[in-house]
Amino acid sequence: ETTNSTFRVFLAAPTNLEGPDEDRLIARRVNLTWTPPDSPHTVVGYQLVEQGLEDNPLVVGNAYANVELLPDTSHIFTVAALYDVGTGDFSESLELDVEVPKLEELDPEAGYQGDQLYIYLEGESLYLLDGVTEVEFDAAIEVLDLSVFDVQQAAILVDIDEEVEPGTVSLTISGGRGSFSFDDVFEVLDGADRPGIIE
Repeated sequence: ETTNSTFRVFLAAPTNLEGPDEDRLIARRVNLTWTPPDSPHTVVGYQLVEQGLEDNPLVVGNAYANVELLPDTSHIFTVAALYDVGTGDFSESLELDVEVPKLEELDPEAGYQGDQLYIYLEGESLYLLDGVTEVEFDAAIEVLDLSVFDVQQAAILVDIDEEVEPGTVSLTISGGRGSFSFDDVFEVLDGADRPGIIE
């Protein structure tokens, strides 16, 4: 007999997708966890997707993930199980209430070995605070002084060691809201290439 009944075959989705239990989180990475699905099929991994970035899923082997947060994205996540027979349904979505610190400008972005110079920095959600904020480089670049203009702008006086290897270096900003690293944002130039006056 013809009826209007329908049915659907599916592979079970993970449940209880959860993130940090904080209001207005300020972070560049977070830990997400979920409960494995109840299924007779074997789960071989998981696919975590952020809304708007479906072409770049994060694939992990266990029911948790340390996720990098990008500025100006949705921060809405879902997760699906990867079974030995195919990809399962996606979980209910999780939306994080989060601010992602962003370094928008570093001027200048390069300096020569042996230079001592001021560098202006500006960003979003940095929450710079005079007397609390610290700035460090991951190479032999010493921060001699830090002048905070407001919560998002500052100037640092740095001394670049003459022996530091040329190349890009990372910067870490630490303060009352956490510690945030920005990779490969400053370039050390070979001192032998420094412009000079030829007599």
